[in-house]
Amino acid sequence: MKPFLNFFFGLFLFVLFESCSTFGGPDVSHIKYPEVIRVKIASTGTGFTLYSEDGLSLKINGKDSEFSGKEFIYKTSSYSSGTSVFVKSYGSSIHLNSTPYRGNFEIIQKSMGAIAINHVPLEEYLKSVVPSEMPASWHSEALKAQAISARTYAIFNIFNKRTPEYDLDSGTNSQVYKGIKSEDARSSRAVTETEKIIMVYDSKPIQAFFHSHSGGVTEDPEYVWGTKTGYLESVDSEFCDQAFPYTWDYSFTGAIITNKLSMLGLGEISEMVVDKTFPSGRVSKIKVTGSNGEASIDGSDFRSLFGGSKIKSLLFEIEQKEGIFLVKGKGFGHGVGLSQYGANGMAKADYSYDDILKHYYRDIDIVEIE
Repeated sequence: MKPFLNFFFGLFLFVLFESCSTFGGPDVSHIKYPEVIRVKIASTGTGFTLYSEDGLSLKINGKDSEFSGKEFIYKTSSYSSGTSVFVKSYGSSIHLNSTPYRGNFEIIQKSMGAIAINHVPLEEYLKSVVPSEMPASWHSEALKAQAISARTYAIFNIFNKRTPEYDLDSGTNSQVYKGIKSEDARSSRAVTETEKIIMVYDSKPIQAFFHSHSGGVTEDPEYVWGTKTGYLESVDSEFCDQAFPYTWDYSFTGAIITNKLSMLGLGEISEMVVDKTFPSGRVSKIKVTGSNGEASIDGSDFRSLFGGSKIKSLLFEIEQKEGIFLVKGKGFGHGVGLSQYGANGMAKADYSYDDILKHYYRDIDIVEIE
């Protein structure tokens, strides 16, 4: 029998650790409310098309360009690395490759292609983020809780940026942002009614993680990213039982997992057993037995093998029958911070957004930035 192996995907964990710093930045009393946020929308190897019915103006490396027109076609072959092209609309919106956004765009030429960054007023950005992250039909108090969480997350990242060129990207690695097309009157009202309100811990903006639903209990980030904070801990989330679907399952054959774990040299996989769990019940270690020996793999690495859309959380058990492995679980996402379904359930039970936020983020203060 081979000794147990600690198997992990270095790049995957590196990205997680890098994205999960919990430093809060400056004291809130020293923060001037950031009017604009810079959001990376896309990258290209060839170019972008930008359009505004009201017309566009350009600045190249800070200098006015003679360009005049409604459409600007950016070709990467025309610019050297490091070039910045700022594209401003004379109206209220600008299209990038046919998708409308508020604010303006900066195109930065890189050594391999270019990136498009939307410079957008923070509150307008949130009017797209909130309905992209939570159904606009949900309870107004849940929408307000989501708005404050998203605003706090954005401000945290403005003061703790990982790159000098932009503050966040527009996908699930940050917060989902789709531009004007996702805006909705109900969620926009939630943003407006909580304008400039954020959460702080020890007078600093918090890293306000959130997820779809916890399966009944949230997770301490120490067991997800190896970082511990005073405001994020595992808490019961009983109202998550209103999530649909609340439970999930995924099955695969021994041949599939044998192929996925071939780099371990275990041979044909015959058994997989949950070996260790964290206090929340989420899977820490899985013991894998093959024809050539055994190994221990992290639950997070097992999830990454199949992807988060199939293994939706680490709150699961494994059953085995006639060569088929069945993973049965509940919850969706990393489980840290606010549960969106839990927040909506609390709101429907007459809890306020203040109650919701202080349940999922412990010992925080809810303040308005001047």
